[in-house]
Amino acid sequence: MKYNFTANTDTYSTKPTKFEAAKISQNLEPVYIESIEGFIEDVEQGISWSPSIFNGTRSNANWAGQSILALDFDGGLAPEEAIERIKAYDITPNAWYPTFSDVPEHRKFRLIFFLDTLITDIDARNYLMDGLFAMYPEADKACKNPAHLFYGTNKPGQV
Repeated sequence: MKYNFTANTDTYSTKPTKFEAAKISQNLEPVYIESIEGFIEDVEQGISWSPSIFNGTRSNANWAGQSILALDFDGGLAPEEAIERIKAYDITPNAWYPTFSDVPEHRKFRLIFFLDTLITDIDARNYLMDGLFAMYPEADKACKNPAHLFYGTNKPGQV
């Protein structure tokens, strides 16, 4: 399977500053990978990415599709708890990774779901995201944004 998304392949070992974030956003390009392991390897190098692809610059108006869904958690839930919760519905996230600011006392991480098809209908995409948010009310609401940008990490992820 080929997974389409948008990324800035500059690598970071810490969370980008506001100045760096502006630069990242201006230098995004379509990326295609064929393995989830390859995606996690890139994220572990600190690349920034959006699960969507766009016709033009990164914006909700330019959304063209996506084959990856992601949720961001900023505390109150451990990765293992999040994975067990969704497994009750016979769904397993394909990967997860801790954020730059994750610490054992305050877990911050992202769950990643790779789809077997590219979704090009925004209503279908929103329906799937609404379903994930129904299961995870603690997820960061900013992830509902189709043009959301995620930072990578300087910690090992898991597939």
